[in-house]
Amino acid sequence: MAEKKNILIVDDNEQNLYLLQVLLEGNGYRSLQAKSGNEALEIAIANPPDLVISDILMPGMDGFALCRQWKSNEILKSIPFIFYTATYTDLKDEEFSLSLGAARFIRKPAEPSRFIEIIRDVLEEYQRGVLVKSVDNLNGEEVFLKKYNEALIRKMEDKLLELEKTNQKLSEMVQTSKELTYRIEAGLRAGNLAWWEMQLPSGRVSFDKRKVDLIGFPPEMFQTYEDFTRLLHPDDYPKAMQAMRDHLEGRAETYEVEYRIKTVSGSYKWFRDVGAITEKDEKNEAARVIGIVEDITKRKEAELELEKYSNHLEELVAERSRELEKAHKELLAKEKLATLGQLAGSVGHELRNPLGVISNAIYILKSSVSGENEKTKEYIDLISSQVKRSNKIITDLLNFAKEPMLDKSKTSVAELIKASLEQCPPPENVQVEVTGIDEIGKINVDQNQIMQAVINILGNAYQALPQGGRVKINCTQSKKEAHISIADNGTGISASDKRKLFTPLFTTKARGIGLGLAVSKKFIEANGGKIKVASTPGKGSTFTIILPLSLNDE
Repeated sequence: MAEKKNILIVDDNEQNLYLLQVLLEGNGYRSLQAKSGNEALEIAIANPPDLVISDILMPGMDGFALCRQWKSNEILKSIPFIFYTATYTDLKDEEFSLSLGAARFIRKPAEPSRFIEIIRDVLEEYQRGVLVKSVDNLNGEEVFLKKYNEALIRKMEDKLLELEKTNQKLSEMVQTSKELTYRIEAGLRAGNLAWWEMQLPSGRVSFDKRKVDLIGFPPEMFQTYEDFTRLLHPDDYPKAMQAMRDHLEGRAETYEVEYRIKTVSGSYKWFRDVGAITEKDEKNEAARVIGIVEDITKRKEAELELEKYSNHLEELVAERSRELEKAHKELLAKEKLATLGQLAGSVGHELRNPLGVISNAIYILKSSVSGENEKTKEYIDLISSQVKRSNKIITDLLNFAKEPMLDKSKTSVAELIKASLEQCPPPENVQVEVTGIDEIGKINVDQNQIMQAVINILGNAYQALPQGGRVKINCTQSKKEAHISIADNGTGISASDKRKLFTPLFTTKARGIGLGLAVSKKFIEANGGKIKVASTPGKGSTFTIILPLSLNDE
């Protein structure tokens, strides 16, 4: 069996050494390795190989210098020398290499089969003694150095050109990076966003200055994650901490939370924070988290306003529903009253005719009954009062059913009050006090309508004093209005009854149909006035009629 050939491999790159070693040994050769020219010479002189394969670009003694020394050594100069290079690939580099005595010049990467074929050819030529020896054209150190320097300069020029190209690419990449950074920054500013990152397990943070600008604190105040979390709103702190733990412990794909954070002014802003683990350590534990924070204060304020508006809208709908229900009830009541008015108008005339006959008959009976028959007179008076009451009910019904026809004139308030008291005198147990009637100007109203309103209110005041009492009529005026107040110290009106006081057909009295105040209000408003009521249960009530003064008072 043929003895294995020893091949010395020279390369400063361990990976290249390993690949050549595997290739050669896989094809039946032994290999020796050296990482520099000096090491290769030491190994070769101690144990001369059958062949040397050397790279060119190496620290210290490079391949060219090694080949020069190799061919100058008496022990080694006959051993074949092959250059295997990826750096010096120019034709002049090949010519220079062969001129130094190299048997072959192989450019990396070479096909393995072709590479092994070249190795076999060189060893076979060497064994047969037919290896072509290169003609030494480098007589003298000066010539060698010149050629060597030329090779180095060529390579330096190539490297400079490559470096220039690389620098150009780097410059383009830097410019692209700057443009990309500018776009990202512009996008962050436009979206009111800021970036942050946290190192684990230290918790140290770095961040976009905008993040602290949003809350007004100086950047140097924040060194760790806790420096931020201590500013969180107490109600939001637990959920923010839980969101970060869920992500770090793998329960959530990302860290995402909305929270309030205190600003330098003491108020709070709403932030939305989204982040994720971007780097893990050798134990597969989180080493870095990067995220984006967004100021969502305006959105939250808008949501709060929307919620308030929604609640308010519900209240408005409920209130509107109540108003509609009330309006519906009022409409039904008005329809009933309209029907009642039509009925009153139809039968009022028919009812008044017999009432007139009854009234005349009473007058005749009174004249014909002797003075001794007191019982008969008492019954006649009772019938007379009931006729008057019936007549008033018919009058109220007719007044309420039809639209008031105004016959305005300048009216003295004093005369109006006196006429009202004459038609509606107080009972014996009620005292009436009148003040201010001579100090008030005239009013331009329908006298009959306003007098009827005063009479209705006086009648109610008397009825509120079943055990007797006092009624006070007080008249005052402002620049444009006359105020007529009628107050009693009677039973007063409850709050619930007060709300329904002017509602047609509402009454708290055993007698009456509840149209007196409704008619009074209708007459007063028809004359451009208004009516107010104040009452305290057990202390009495005050009704105030407000009417416009005559503009041309004489």
